[in-house]
Amino acid sequence: EARAHIEELVLRFQVDPGRALAEAREAGARAGRTFGEAGDELGLCRLSYLQAQVHWLEGRAAAAAEAWERAATYARRAGDRRRLADILRWIPSVVLFGPTPVPEAIRRCEEIRQLLRGNLRAQSEILPALGGLYAMTGRFGSARELLAECIAEGVPCAMVTMSWRSLADAVIAAAPAGSFAVSITGDEV
Repeated sequence: EARAHIEELVLRFQVDPGRALAEAREAGARAGRTFGEAGDELGLCRLSYLQAQVHWLEGRAAAAAEAWERAATYARRAGDRRRLADILRWIPSVVLFGPTPVPEAIRRCEEIRQLLRGNLRAQSEILPALGGLYAMTGRFGSARELLAECIAEGVPCAMVTMSWRSLADAVIAAAPAGSFAVSITGDEV
């Protein structure tokens, strides 16, 4: 029953995040005790995943990263590779936008990239984040190579930025032709 409730909350985040946030905080402590006492690794995995979503939506990237790493550990222990891939694909975004030092974030993204090679959905999350991290270190060539890899693997890319159109267009012009299927800028929303 506790696992079903956690799964319901994970799904509710897709349709009603506000309600899910409130309920997730309340349900977490109870479910954690239940799963821990039962030795339910998959239940602990899903609970940690839910907690990561709560932290992420609240803008607490470091806490979200810790919860997703914890969820990944439980998924490994439970032998659930599908859930592990779903969990790991979130980590590149959280290390890109959170307080993780860039060299450490690059290392972690490269690890995840190798682990999930061949998983197109995961690569579509990993490669753009990794490109952003490389750009932060001035390794623009590496960032362009990742963009080219996305294109070669059939991963559609979009330029979404809060910058002005003129700045975005300059970045798009410097990228390989056809890199971005669409672009949206801050002055357009």
